[in-house]
Amino acid sequence: TKLDIVVADEKEQGVRKFLNLGHTFGHAVEYYHKIPHGHAVMVGIIYQFIVANALFDSKHDINHYIQYLIQLGYPLDTITDLDFETLYQYMLSDKKNDKQGVQMVLIRQFGDIVVQHVDQLTLQHACEQLKTYFK
Repeated sequence: TKLDIVVADEKEQGVRKFLNLGHTFGHAVEYYHKIPHGHAVMVGIIYQFIVANALFDSKHDINHYIQYLIQLGYPLDTITDLDFETLYQYMLSDKKNDKQGVQMVLIRQFGDIVVQHVDQLTLQHACEQLKTYFK
């Protein structure tokens, strides 16, 4: 359970970091649009799939995940007007970052999860790509 992970890894040095999946971009969207935390994190999870596809040549089916969230009633219409520069500033202020910049939890493939820094250009391209699914 989440509690077991938190207790076992109090200082977020190991597996607990993976609980932050979707949170870097999700928090930025949450602050930008004032939508519920869970909804914003789901948008962040979709975003990390796009980033992972770009960085690792992963084959995550973005349309599949988006269609699933639409069926569940997530408020995805807000994605079309996201301003990357504003979101990027929110992402930079995330507590999980360090002097090297934005850190994200990324799923290379299911069962292969990493925490790594992602450069601004990759993040910007991923944001632009995310918006194309909603035009």
